[in-house]
Amino acid sequence: MIASPERYNTLHTPTVTTPGTLSAKSLTNFLQMQVLIFKTNINTLREINRISPLLDRLTNNGRWSVDLDDCDKVLRLITNTTSTQEVINYVTDAGFLCEELV
Repeated sequence: MIASPERYNTLHTPTVTTPGTLSAKSLTNFLQMQVLIFKTNINTLREINRISPLLDRLTNNGRWSVDLDDCDKVLRLITNTTSTQEVINYVTDAGFLCEELV
């Protein structure tokens, strides 16, 4: 079954949180978030499934994605605790290419 455009928009509408609804600690964490972007050679869903536990641990909240349609197989992580070098080390140790895109 193909989802209607209305259903798609409903499912993918982002939640917006205003600073007034966050605690001071949550606001600080939110403001320290960074998006790390890497070129990889992660080519298949099977490879994503293999590395997903590692990426979940690195992000502490599971906020990451791999774009299999992009020629660079782009890995994006949203984190406030993980460094670029740490991601590169872990992903390459798992057997994949991982280079920061700037």
